[in-house]
This record gives sequence, structure tokens and C-alpha cells, in this order.
Amino acid sequence: MSEPARQRGSTPESNDLAEFLGAHTAALSAHELCAKFGNWAALWGEYRSGERIVPWHLLARVVADQVPDRRERMIALTRAKVLYDRAEAAAAAGELAGRDQPRRTRAVTAIAAATAVAALIATGVLRRTPVQRKATEDSRR
Repeated sequence: MSEPARQRGSTPESNDLAEFLGAHTAALSAHELCAKFGNWAALWGEYRSGERIVPWHLLARVVADQVPDRRERMIALTRAKVLYDRAEAAAAAGELAGRDQPRRTRAVTAIAAATAVAALIATGVLRRTPVQRKATEDSRR
């Protein structure tokens, strides 16, 4: 029997999902999970701690395997799906907010966006504002 993993997810929702997974896999070691469901032991540790979101197909298989009663299994699968969807939505919101992006990634994204806008202006798809035209003319002098 393994010890419960410390929750280290980037969002409370990923921690809730990890807690749910831990409750359903507490009787199994990471190596036993690998043997039954695939992946690496380190990945199962990350899933249990909330560092990574367990893929839905693995979560559904774990619940189906670990909950023998059909009625209880259906309740657990419903709860698992709700937790999974919340964790994915929170992770996506965090990525969109730039919270988890390294500074270099944000800088590269900003440069790419500026280059794309400049290309659209150059091809005539976008029009420059009078202020931008004046700045361009002033810079050429």
C-alpha cells in the first residue's frame, strides 16, 4: 500500500482530481498501476500528486477496475468526469491567462503577434491608423 501523495497541482481543481485518483488507487503502488494500466511509475506519481492531469481514458479504466459494484461505479465515473472536466478547464484558463507560461514563451508569442500584424499591414489586409502612419513617416526622416 502506498502513501498518499502530497498535493502539488497548479490549481485546486487538479488537486481535487488527484485526491480522487489517490483515493481509488491507494491500495496500489505506482508499479502495480503501471502493470495494470500502462505508463511509467513517475507519471502515476505525478497524476496522484496533481502535477499532471490524468488522461480521461486512464481515469475511467481505474474507476472501472477499482469499483466493483455497478451502481457505485456509475456514481464514481460521474464524479470522475466532473472533476476531470473542472481540472482541464482550470488548466486551460491558467494557460490562457499566461500564469504558467515562462517569460520567454510570452516574449516569443508577443514577437510573433507583432510580426503577424506587420505582415498583414504590409499586404494591405490591415490598415495603419493615422498615428501609425505619422510614426512611420517620422522614423524614415
